[in-house]
Amino acid sequence: MESTGLLRPRRDLTLVTGRIRAVEIVYDTTVDYIATPGLVTECLLHGDTASTHFIAAEAHSRDEWNVQDESVAVMTDPRAADGLQWNPARQPWNSSQFSPPSGR
Repeated sequence: MESTGLLRPRRDLTLVTGRIRAVEIVYDTTVDYIATPGLVTECLLHGDTASTHFIAAEAHSRDEWNVQDESVAVMTDPRAADGLQWNPARQPWNSSQFSPPSGR
């Protein structure tokens, strides 16, 4: 798989598989450049053994992440996104379902 974009593609992420037991979303109502009143900017899928966090975002470099983008950034731990520098600023994820795998 060839790509001219930065930091992609990845084949080594362990994404959630099997039955999805819960879904959480962020519906951002502060987005002012679209005609509708809000935008789904993040989704966290919870399976029986893992979770996968999807963010409407793009990495322009390892230190420059733009949220509310048409691309999708994927992370296996929502806390990983909290440590990145986002433009515009992104609120830390407050999951009601996520518990990190034991041993972390």
